[in-house]
Amino acid sequence: MAAKKSDVDVITDTLTAGELLAAAFDATDSVRFIVKQDGTILYFNRKAYENGVLLHGKKLTKGDSLFEYAGDTTNNVKSALKSDLNRSFKGETFRVNTEIKYDKKTMWFQTEYVPVFHKLKIIAASITIYDITETKREELEKANSVIAMEKNYQECLLKTEQMLDVIYKRAKMVFGETDKTTETQIVNGLKNICADTLALKKQVASWQKK
Repeated sequence: MAAKKSDVDVITDTLTAGELLAAAFDATDSVRFIVKQDGTILYFNRKAYENGVLLHGKKLTKGDSLFEYAGDTTNNVKSALKSDLNRSFKGETFRVNTEIKYDKKTMWFQTEYVPVFHKLKIIAASITIYDITETKREELEKANSVIAMEKNYQECLLKTEQMLDVIYKRAKMVFGETDKTTETQIVNGLKNICADTLALKKQVASWQKK
């Protein structure tokens, strides 16, 4: 007696390979296209359709041109898409990062190009687009933070050099011209040197806490 099939087995048995792939692609948060070399869209997933409506105000249909899909961005994406598609149709698999500027926002995407083969011939290109905006923003924030730290370090270094210069000049006055200065001037000079040194020490300590 044959074992009773589970609900999952029943579902998978009734779906074609294409339907299973479409279901898998629709379950992702990445945009997916399959296109011809001239940019004609043969397939797109749920996320691509949603992005078309949200970002471009367009309802995608099969047969639309990928080159027109993002035509409302301020970037000249058409030229880049054509170049990348040509690379894919030459057999290359690769990823590129792109900054896209819309009317009201800027986003970053990583696009993966994979040639689709049939009987040893490339018949289409599979394009997967990942939204990496948050990751890119974090990278830019870290980079800006490093730049700010370097600038602060240079400012602190300059202040230290200025304070050391003052101390050096006072010390030179006291110890280099003792025969021309009174005892009181020497004592006051030494006190000033000590005060400047203490101030510098405190300043350096405050910088180290930052």
